[in-house]
Amino acid sequence: MQKIICAAIRFTVKLDEDNTESIVVAGPRHYDTVMHRVIDAIDDAIWKKVVLAYQGFLDNRGTFLTRHEAFKVATKAKQIIKKSGNPDSKLLFSEDLY
Repeated sequence: MQKIICAAIRFTVKLDEDNTESIVVAGPRHYDTVMHRVIDAIDDAIWKKVVLAYQGFLDNRGTFLTRHEAFKVATKAKQIIKKSGNPDSKLLFSEDLY
C-alpha cells in the first residue's frame, strides 16, 4: 500500500537553455532543521540556477508527490491524524500526520 513517509521540497535547477534537473530535499517537516542542513550543504552555484521550488511529500516508493497528490494517498492510507488549518482543504500538510 502506498503511504506518505516524509515532507519534501523539489527544486528545479536550470542546467542550460534546454535542460533542467530536480533536487529533492526530504525531512520530517518542511524547512525543518534536517532540511536546512541539507540545503546549507549544497553549493551556492547550484542555488543560483534554481528556477522553481515546490513543497510536497515523498511516498514509500520514493516518488515526489504534490500536496494535493499526497492528500489523496494519506487519506486512502488513513494517515491523517487531524486536519490542520482549513478542514475542507484537499492539500496535505506535515502537521496533518502528527
